[in-house]
Amino acid sequence: FWFPAGEGCVMGCAGRCVGAFCIVLRIVATIVVAAAATVGSCFLAAVANEHFYGRVEHQVFSQLLELVPEPLAFLALLVIPAAGAALTARGHQKCRSRWVRSLLGALVGGLALGILAARPGPYHSGLNDQDIGRKRNGTGKNHTEL
Repeated sequence: FWFPAGEGCVMGCAGRCVGAFCIVLRIVATIVVAAAATVGSCFLAAVANEHFYGRVEHQVFSQLLELVPEPLAFLALLVIPAAGAALTARGHQKCRSRWVRSLLGALVGGLALGILAARPGPYHSGLNDQDIGRKRNGTGKNHTEL
């Protein structure tokens, strides 16, 4: 590129540096929002699990989730947050701000990831627990809990 003397070169370089800094800053903010949304939704799911544990509805919900095959659940864990974030970041005609779309997409993706990662329960028919310390002494016994 040819710039006339004193025109464009300094402003062009500065403009590109500011643009690159803005992109890096938006990426960092997006990562922070996604991580905070994931941790927050996992925490809320854990609180809800503690609050609703033992109720019939909670047990039925847990049993329904156990019917979902593991590969399908793993695929949903990967696809749903990314798709939700991508669709949200794509935006609407009224919201053209890159910052708002990026942060809203990160929020949606993080919330979806946290909710999908938290599993209700545990509800087991029985758990065999063996005390390892007593096993060494020869007095280890199986205890069924829950």
